[in-house]
Amino acid sequence: MIMASSVRVQKEHGLITTALSGAVSQEDMMTAREQLVRLSQEHSLGRALIVTTKVTSFPPTLFLFNFGVSLASPAVTPRMRFAIVSGGGGEADMRFLEAVAQNRGGDVRVFRTDDTARQWLEGKPNGT
Repeated sequence: MIMASSVRVQKEHGLITTALSGAVSQEDMMTAREQLVRLSQEHSLGRALIVTTKVTSFPPTLFLFNFGVSLASPAVTPRMRFAIVSGGGGEADMRFLEAVAQNRGGDVRVFRTDDTARQWLEGKPNGT
């Protein structure tokens, strides 16, 4: 489930943040991506922070593969950079999505902490 109030534009930081929680469906992930892209275009922001630390389950691997491909597609996510904060049971799923997107030229990274993810999005050296 996606909490509608969890998608926020943080102009002062130059990014859009969203948090996913619970059992995340395919529709939830597609809706979140659409919201991020729409807000990115409306506010001229190309960086997104996605927090998945409270997710209990993700969609099947085949969907995650196709979703990773979509994150790398300029037609779907034009000039966007994605930092995913993950941990616990869902980290392996997010690492898989990261690998798929990166192998197709996407700018997607998975981190364990919010601070490190933000540093990477801002281009600071400690955000590795």
